[in-house]
Amino acid sequence: MAVRSRRIICREIYDKYLNRDLILSSSLSSLLVIAYTECFLKCLESGINACDDLEDLPTIFSSEVSRRINEYYRCDSSYVEKLLRHSRERLELIEKASRKLFKEFYMIRAELVSRMLIHMRSSTLPLEISLAWDPYLNIPYIPATSIKGALRSYFREYKIDINGCDEKTLFGTKEGEGVLEFFDAYPVSCRKYLVDAEVTTPHYRELEGKIDEASSNPTPIVHLAISPGTVFHIPIAFRSTKNDRCRGVENKVIGHVINAIENGIGARTSVGYGYIRVRRS
Repeated sequence: MAVRSRRIICREIYDKYLNRDLILSSSLSSLLVIAYTECFLKCLESGINACDDLEDLPTIFSSEVSRRINEYYRCDSSYVEKLLRHSRERLELIEKASRKLFKEFYMIRAELVSRMLIHMRSSTLPLEISLAWDPYLNIPYIPATSIKGALRSYFREYKIDINGCDEKTLFGTKEGEGVLEFFDAYPVSCRKYLVDAEVTTPHYRELEGKIDEASSNPTPIVHLAISPGTVFHIPIAFRSTKNDRCRGVENKVIGHVINAIENGIGARTSVGYGYIRVRRS
């Protein structure tokens, strides 16, 4: 009954802030913060009987938001086409500037084979399960930190060393920067939807440090994930270096970088998320 009451109380707020016209003309991140705050306050003002057990509100809000965003972000819409065009323009600016600043520059074309989850616990989108979202371009993206982290883990795990140019030299240490420079990656095209409404069902809620199988009450969480078929361009550059071991190894390094990217980026790669196919030229 409480869930139903919360949906009714917040329906007017959802329709006010999460309608197609406003979402397609405003910053999604800002809209979600406003909508969630107003919904929460309205629940409090309506009394405990109307909005009982407020801890469920994020789950309900995430479900409503995810379904609406999935519907609005169709790849054949003029709005998404415009966003992707702006994304390509930003990548072109990054490439133009990088070719002047760095020794070598590569733009890797990567297509998602499965859904991708990036920054699930960040505040990029105020949802129970978040997603890396560019507040200016209004689209999902892959942060440079996520790319660097995934690649570094791969190089470290497989102990990749190219003529003495190893993981620490390429990625840097606390004492100094590495040879590789990473940038945020942006989508340039998609197939049907740019983002999907995905469902995750945690089987347990930890209460006072205890997990009780007999009393478990699974609660499905609807959240956003980047859709398979989405194509990203991943910019990577090489700095000039005085280290003789890392000179002339760019093509070999990029070969390993591509292998690392295809090994998966983001959360839950062990259960099939974040798998990527790279176009090899």
